Amino acid sequence: TLKSKLDELKLLTKLLVLRVREVDLRPQKIQELKDTLNSTENFVRTTRILFSKREEDEKPFTDADLDSLEKVISDTY
Repeated sequence: TLKSKLDELKLLTKLLVLRVREVDLRPQKIQELKDTLNSTENFVRTTRILFSKREEDEKPFTDADLDSLEKVISDTY
């Protein structure tokens, strides 16, 4: 029947439709990732500057925390 053929076509094209949607969204998602990485870099830089003169136990983040975050950022780029 036509209904069963339509269902079969929908099933066969489902993956194709998903891939086309993925291709359409990819540039936007890449830009969002870049923006997030940029914001995170600014956060790390600002945090290091603001708390550079404080003792280690007065800092909200340890240097190791910030180093780890910087490594994740550089590995992502």
